Amino acid sequence: LSNEVFLAAATDEFLRGSISHGRPGTPMSAWGMDYAGPLSPQDIDDVVAFLRTWGEHTLPQIHNKVISGDPAAGLPLYQQHCASCHGESGQGDSAISVANPWFLELASDGFLLHAIEVGRPGTEMAAWDPVLPPLDRHNLVALLRSWASTVEIGSAHV
Repeated sequence: LSNEVFLAAATDEFLRGSISHGRPGTPMSAWGMDYAGPLSPQDIDDVVAFLRTWGEHTLPQIHNKVISGDPAAGLPLYQQHCASCHGESGQGDSAISVANPWFLELASDGFLLHAIEVGRPGTEMAAWDPVLPPLDRHNLVALLRSWASTVEIGSAHV
């Protein structure tokens, strides 16, 4: 969470949603009251404000990027470069679950592309910008998007 590149790319909405909804099927619990967690919306805002004290974070202009790619072309790239950490189906092994419905609901295409391009310094997530051409990076984002599924808020679907 304290990774400077992550915090610079993550919007407050992304952080709020991640705290509130958690990541079902992962160790990240839902902390929002809508999911029987102990945190009110104000408490979650306070946690986000606290996270923002971990440094100066200028949000890059990434979230409105339009990504067009081919999920089928992204699959062999994913298997070659990503599956060893993120799992064969994106379920997360030694790295986060990139197929988690709530993660994909909250992450913009630009957020996903940015993570692929610049990585997460200080972690195992490498920067793929110098290795993969733009079309390959877009194909990876398209593949991740193809794994998105409906998420539930209480009993409603999004």
